[in-house]
Amino acid sequence: MGCVTPRQHEGGLSLNPWSHPCYAINITIESGAQPRLRTQPLM
Repeated sequence: MGCVTPRQHEGGLSLNPWSHPCYAINITIESGAQPRLRTQPLM
C-alpha cells in the first residue's frame, strides 16, 4: 500500500518496476530520466 521507494524497500530493484506504477516513477526520477507517468501522480 502506498509508494515504495528504493530507500524504503531493500532489494526493491529486483522487482519488476512496471508492475508497480508508483515505484516505476520513483526509479525514473532516481535515474534522472523523465518520469513516465502511467497513473495519476501521488502527491
